[in-house]
Amino acid sequence: MPHNILLKIEIEKFYYKDVMRAIIHSILFQRTLVTCRPQEIDVPSLETTYPRIVELESVVEEKISQFANVDSRSHLVKISFFDKKPRKSWFGKTEDAWEEWVIQIQLSQAQSQAEQIQAQKKLSKQLQLLLFEIAKRSNDERDYIPALVNNDPFPFEIAIASSDQWTFF
Repeated sequence: MPHNILLKIEIEKFYYKDVMRAIIHSILFQRTLVTCRPQEIDVPSLETTYPRIVELESVVEEKISQFANVDSRSHLVKISFFDKKPRKSWFGKTEDAWEEWVIQIQLSQAQSQAEQIQAQKKLSKQLQLLLFEIAKRSNDERDYIPALVNNDPFPFEIAIASSDQWTFF
């Protein structure tokens, strides 16, 4: 059974892609566990900085583009990490996730410029706290992480669910 970490955030629709990039790249940076040279990305509108792993940028951008098309005010994004060695079972080999990050997202949309400014300030604080929580939980909770094989990163999967069911992309 995987170790589950739940994160919650309310995102103003205008900032959705920037926020999701920051969250997903931060989680991947903490759990890639191989030597990589992250690129520091500054998001001035949200007064925050996050590490981007250049090698994973196209995968993350593809997922975020798919997520942006979801027509739901509330959804979940799940990032699962798997062991490199599949386990044998009665039905062949299975890959079990050892960790799952579930991000509960509530979208909002400002109706005026004043609301937009207020939402930006609130989101900036929320995002900074969330990125700090990702770093803290990654460092505090690591006893269950399997050993790396050949210094290769762990396989991962990014999925999204609206209120009715999981949809894997």
